[in-house]
Amino acid sequence: MEWYIILSIPLGILLLIVISVYLIFKILMSPPPTGKVTENIISIKTIFVSSYIYMRDSDMILIDAGMSKRALKKQLKKLDINPRDISDVFLTHGDIDHRGGLSLFKTANIYFGEDTKIKHPERYKFLGDEDIVEVGNIKVKAIKTPGHRSGHTSYLIDDKYLFSGDLIRLKEGKVKPFFKLICDDFEEIQESLKKIANLKNLEMILTPHHGYTTKFYEDLDKWK
Repeated sequence: MEWYIILSIPLGILLLIVISVYLIFKILMSPPPTGKVTENIISIKTIFVSSYIYMRDSDMILIDAGMSKRALKKQLKKLDINPRDISDVFLTHGDIDHRGGLSLFKTANIYFGEDTKIKHPERYKFLGDEDIVEVGNIKVKAIKTPGHRSGHTSYLIDDKYLFSGDLIRLKEGKVKPFFKLICDDFEEIQESLKKIANLKNLEMILTPHHGYTTKFYEDLDKWK
């Protein structure tokens, strides 16, 4: 058998796996489209994940950095936003679909939750549980929510908007834990949900893969 025929078999299998995974994620994920969520919040969709810009006065921050640099740059251009205008980027965790566009932000402060496994950690800042960062008039509180990945961190902004990362998924308007099959520790993610359930005065929960909601307390009450 010719060598190129032998080589084509594993390459074909690999391509089939990649296509299958892509289609599964496209079916399971429903990120919000690029556009305004509230007066202060803009969603930015890159393939099957959304990042969020939060603005207050002249200050602008980003939660997660999208699937790829190219896709994120294209969406920011549509919004007429220069990456240099974003002073701080907060990553919920280190998966590629959340940090793919990081290299766009050459002048920004970039934050991960402590315990995040990431190459070149000297390039980043790390936040512990309940650490607070103030960006002008924006208050960002880090909340340690492991389970999907070690170091996974949700961000509570201005005490009322929770950017949950891959802690929560929304299904038919209901709050659920993220998919068990792609979590490092499903018991831990449930403990993280209990922690979130005890937050007070939340107005909105925003997820990267399943949109956002203002109707969640009844579901979260079950986790207390």
